[in-house]
Amino acid sequence: MDSQSSTKSVAIADDDESMPRKKAKLVAVVDDDDPPPRKKTKLVAIVDDDDSMRSALQGLLKSVGLPAQAYASAEEFLNSGLHRQTACLIADIRMPGMSGLELQAKLNIENCRIPTIFITAHGDAKMRMQALRAGAVEFLSKPFDDEALLESVRAALES
Repeated sequence: MDSQSSTKSVAIADDDESMPRKKAKLVAVVDDDDPPPRKKTKLVAIVDDDDSMRSALQGLLKSVGLPAQAYASAEEFLNSGLHRQTACLIADIRMPGMSGLELQAKLNIENCRIPTIFITAHGDAKMRMQALRAGAVEFLSKPFDDEALLESVRAALES
């Protein structure tokens, strides 16, 4: 028992009023074997319609110990139900169906602000400014340097 334990008097009820009241010592029990609270896993979602790009990005992130989940479309990502648990989003700009910028706008409307890194082979200055104004943390042109992407992901996870 620890010296910080508190003592309280407790009367023990008895039908016989002639019996003296007894006192009991109450102590707080702390289990030192309880593990510390777990940190929330920092999931990185990859949304790109290009199979080889998805696979390469997922492999890169996993190689540095970051959990990554890949999706072939914005719709697939939204339907996964994991967008609220996603700590960083890497999204292509141009995809069939919903574009990366449309995905970002939809998430913003739903008040689901995920630090987003856009990757594209077809970006221009106007598109870049639109993405950054809407809250993107980075806008990388394909091909991009792996280290530049990893640095952006780490910064996004810290934000």
